[in-house]
Amino acid sequence: MIIDAMVETMQSIHSSSSRIREIVGSARRVNQLLEAIATGADEQASGVAQTAQAVQQLDAMTQRNAALVELTAASAASLKQQAVELSRKVANFKLPQGAQPLAIGPG
Repeated sequence: MIIDAMVETMQSIHSSSSRIREIVGSARRVNQLLEAIATGADEQASGVAQTAQAVQQLDAMTQRNAALVELTAASAASLKQQAVELSRKVANFKLPQGAQPLAIGPG
């Protein structure tokens, strides 16, 4: 009886030892998965930060472009006004009949 109890205890210890090894192995696999998830999350966070920075740069460029468009439109309006004024002033000059205008410029 004592021997049977000892054998049974030994088998129980062996079985428990195997189960503990399985649990430790499972815990290691879970740890590896958690590390992989953490690495992926870090990479994703880095990608999101880079995307946010790129969006900020695009926004800044868009604002600069909009300012340039406004400046160009204002310059075009001013140039148009100057052209109209110049046209009115030139219209005051009259050449005698049959006279040819002088060519001005290169050539």
